Amino acid sequence: MNALTGAYMATVTAAVLVGASLNRLLGRWPGAARHATAFSAGVMLAVCLLYLIPDALAFQHGISVPRPGAPDHASLGYALSLGFLSLLTIERSLLRVHEHGPVATGAHSCQAHHEPPHHHQHDALRTARELGIAWSTVLALCLHGLFDGVALYAAGVMPAMGPALAVAVILHKVSESATLLTVLQRGGVPWPRREMALLVYAAATPLGMLAAARLLRLLSEQGVSLLMAFVAGSLLHLVTGHLLPEATEHGGSGSRSGAFVVLLGGFFLLVVARLLGAG
Repeated sequence: MNALTGAYMATVTAAVLVGASLNRLLGRWPGAARHATAFSAGVMLAVCLLYLIPDALAFQHGISVPRPGAPDHASLGYALSLGFLSLLTIERSLLRVHEHGPVATGAHSCQAHHEPPHHHQHDALRTARELGIAWSTVLALCLHGLFDGVALYAAGVMPAMGPALAVAVILHKVSESATLLTVLQRGGVPWPRREMALLVYAAATPLGMLAAARLLRLLSEQGVSLLMAFVAGSLLHLVTGHLLPEATEHGGSGSRSGAFVVLLGGFFLLVVARLLGAG
């Protein structure tokens, strides 16, 4: 491993710590939890559409690193993103549910028809669901971190393209680590375990760099592609099934609009990172 690769390893670890610090800072602001969830949804969605899916296709086609004349798989990520965000924006603008209208006849009301134990049951189920989401996110982001390590290793041995690719990976590490802590906090995971999960996530990318030279031979590029697609599918489930609805559909209209803007901000931060990586 050369000196440049070692410098990338140190910098990406620092980026994870910066993201963790930002998460703790945002946690002190009133009402920041909702916006942190929205930001997390935007970041994780962008990881899937801009990184994992296009890169899985690149590995499937035997293109582990960009080279002149090779298909531009990143453009597929931009097309996927445009389609997803366009429809999401249209649905929010034209098909918005009127939450404050009169309750329909026969509608179910927990407060009117159930005793307090029913609320406790709902709370227990919600807590269990959030905890499952939290640890699923840890697993998916750590696997993604391994692939980031492969990319950074490639950046370290290819000076012509290395800096741009390294900046892209390091930049989105800041937002990813903040996302990880946000989801763990929502799941009620105590701080010592959140800290341990952060350390495992921080170690994933350096481990990916150390294993990169043998990873492709061990799994083959097609095997790496399938594993990346598996990670993308798991993250898409977490985002679309849990984080995205909560970030865009609940609360007052002003809060919802603000959260949607934050979601887009998290997404376009990774767009910038991907563009830098293609430079």
